[in-house]
Amino acid sequence: MKKLIGSLLALAFVSGAFAQDFQKIRFGVQVKPNVSWFKSKNANAMSDGVRVNWGAGIVADFHFAELYSFSTGLTVDNQSGKLTYTEKVFNDKDDQWTIVEYQRKYSLRYIEVPILLKLQTKEIGYMTYFLNVGMGLSANWAATASGDRNLKYIHGTDDQGDLDWHVQNERVEETKINVRDDFKLFRTSVIVGGGVEYNVNSGTSIIIGVSYNGGFSNILSKNVEAVELDTENENAPIIDGKSEDAPALTKLDITNNVIALTLGVMF
Repeated sequence: MKKLIGSLLALAFVSGAFAQDFQKIRFGVQVKPNVSWFKSKNANAMSDGVRVNWGAGIVADFHFAELYSFSTGLTVDNQSGKLTYTEKVFNDKDDQWTIVEYQRKYSLRYIEVPILLKLQTKEIGYMTYFLNVGMGLSANWAATASGDRNLKYIHGTDDQGDLDWHVQNERVEETKINVRDDFKLFRTSVIVGGGVEYNVNSGTSIIIGVSYNGGFSNILSKNVEAVELDTENENAPIIDGKSEDAPALTKLDITNNVIALTLGVMF
């Protein structure tokens, strides 16, 4: 990716030496309906399906050549996904350790600054075609979750009076739980997209485009630890021994990805 961007920059600067009659700075507004999903990098969490969201923001193109520019801006993005994982939780009310399976739909809100290299064609019958490539830097400012909370095991006294892990299976529905602390503040991603501009009049155009925003950093915070699952036993939690520390724990590595339709106006 670095070599590709470097080659494009070199080509752009060479081309810019031969063309100087162009609008150097352009601003615009855009809305970005999108579909997003989670991707789990280990077997102890399962992502399921895509969700429809939206985003909106402002954009600025800084031309250093007629057909090449740096593109940036500020976008408010809603992203989401579905995730199932199992966690060991301490119940303050009952003074007990429990093993809980979460089946949740997450809604995340980010403020993103894209850093893009934009390449475009000359105008062809009122139409200009463009390609964007670069990265996104995002900050998470809100995260909620809704779904099922299944209490599967409790570490406590069983019917024989022994202290042990025993099956509970108690399901509770959750709605818009604040889970901001479960997610890291920052997210980094690679962005690739393209589209078309329709020239309405001098300096004003309508934009239609599609982009892929693929996260390459783990979005979960370090305090989220999942119980290891036995893939040969219907993904049951691995519990060896009677101690409250018996469940084997592991860190989760989750990324989120977005495909967005861009609709906007440039001035």
